[in-house]
Amino acid sequence: MANLKPLLDAAQKADMEMIQIRDEILRLAEEGTEDSVNKAKDLRSKLDEAKVKAEEANRLYTSVRDASLVNDNVAPLFTAPADPAKDDPKAEAPKVMNRAEFAALKPAERMIFTRSGGKITD
Repeated sequence: MANLKPLLDAAQKADMEMIQIRDEILRLAEEGTEDSVNKAKDLRSKLDEAKVKAEEANRLYTSVRDASLVNDNVAPLFTAPADPAKDDPKAEAPKVMNRAEFAALKPAERMIFTRSGGKITD
């Protein structure tokens, strides 16, 4: 898996810069003086630049993230997984055993026995 942290950090940093400028504009607008409103208007171009920078950083992060989800080797997606009972040498166990023998088995051995078609007799 690709290390996406540097791209995520850059996107978050760009978002924070945009938010700081936005908050400054809002603070100046709330002051309500002509001077503060003019300062807020002057910050608009800086906010627009920060928005573009944040959008580009976020787009880059999501593009690389989505591309990282693509699997070059698609064969495993269409191939059935191996059956552990067939690969296990214990799978060659007898097909019939009595209940006492079955009870003496470990849980994993019991599972292998029953999944491989084993029968229990009384």
